[in-house]
Amino acid sequence: MTSSSAELLQTDSEQEKYVSQMPDHMECKEDQDWNQKNKGFCMRRGKIQIKRIENPTSRQVTFSKRRNGLLKKASELSVLCDAEVAVIVFSSTGKMFEFANNSMKKILERYHKNVGRTQRSGITTQDAEYWRNYAMRLKDKVAFLQERQRNCKNWKANLILELSGFVQERHKYCFISLKNCMKR
Repeated sequence: MTSSSAELLQTDSEQEKYVSQMPDHMECKEDQDWNQKNKGFCMRRGKIQIKRIENPTSRQVTFSKRRNGLLKKASELSVLCDAEVAVIVFSSTGKMFEFANNSMKKILERYHKNVGRTQRSGITTQDAEYWRNYAMRLKDKVAFLQERQRNCKNWKANLILELSGFVQERHKYCFISLKNCMKR
């Protein structure tokens, strides 16, 4: 039964029968509401457990498909982002597969040059620039917060002065009102 024919099932019992025949990886266990409403049937790919495949034939087929997918993604990355990409994969039998959008030798030389520089200095030029910019942003933030703190202290002092003047004015007004009441 195809997925399009599953949509045409009329009764709940037919749907339940179809769903019970589906492999576990087709069930949508993570979406409970949708699962209950549609009796567990879904059209999306299921999640697989990432563990060693015991069957050697299945393992080889999966390796071949995933290797081709990886190499295709590497090719797409190099085209879309104009990046230099090199991928090397060794199978369990020791066979090597590789992809490089330019010369593998040039990319590996560049890699070894950068690894050597990073290991010698402990930090690359890009890293140094990043941390320099980060330190500048932190300095700016500290200056901003210090200015804000000064403004808060000034605001607090002004508020106290204003409130004390207001209290004195109210006190004076109450005293005059009390004096006038006593005269009557």
